[in-house]
Amino acid sequence: MALLLDGKKLASVIHEGIKKDLAGLEKSFGRRPVLVCVSIGNDPSCRLYCRTQARVAQELGIEYRLAQCPADIQEHELADRISGVNADDQVDAVMIQHPLPQGLSRETVIEFLSPRKDVE
Repeated sequence: MALLLDGKKLASVIHEGIKKDLAGLEKSFGRRPVLVCVSIGNDPSCRLYCRTQARVAQELGIEYRLAQCPADIQEHELADRISGVNADDQVDAVMIQHPLPQGLSRETVIEFLSPRKDVE
């Protein structure tokens, strides 16, 4: 027998649980958690996904920051940018938006990111 799930209802239940957990964290730490999304280039699907991330983060009580980088960014410049986010004590979590522009290796870019802040 197949079971039909109501995705919107399930997401709503999950979001409510996350909101409660985050409210407790905010009381403990005195601030909202901060998520930074590093997006490289100008891929339309990435822009849409980042807007969706920002909306959901806001609904959940997470501060969302977009670190937009040009498609022609050099690897060492990207490493510096991500290192800055890694070192920022006010940033709790970081995502690297995919797909990456040609010439940037997924494995190399992910190596720049601190495992403590990598949420993927």
